[in-house]
Amino acid sequence: MLDIWVVGSVTAPALTVTARLADRVAPLLPDSYHCAGCTDAWHGTLSLEGLPRDTYLLKIEAVDSLGRIAETEQPYFYDQLPRLTIHSPKQYDTANPMIHLHNFPDASPVVSVFVAP
Repeated sequence: MLDIWVVGSVTAPALTVTARLADRVAPLLPDSYHCAGCTDAWHGTLSLEGLPRDTYLLKIEAVDSLGRIAETEQPYFYDQLPRLTIHSPKQYDTANPMIHLHNFPDASPVVSVFVAP
């Protein structure tokens, strides 16, 4: 999940604020409770589930009470931690001189593994 906070600084308060990333769209909700002194704060989350690692453009669009549209955007680099699974030895197995590791296809192509006795 991508947690998004937006604070406006406009003459007319925003009526709607929307966040976009790739094919994902999330409406943001007014939230001045978490921003002391803010009169135009917005918050929401955007699901990143299933999104491949890449650089995306995060776009925020606000529409005010006069129908004016303000937009801003910034690059967002989405990366995932590599996942590494030990297939053997299994927990509570007798000591074995070999450890079999599996690097998932979507994980980082460079994985360093250090094994200490």
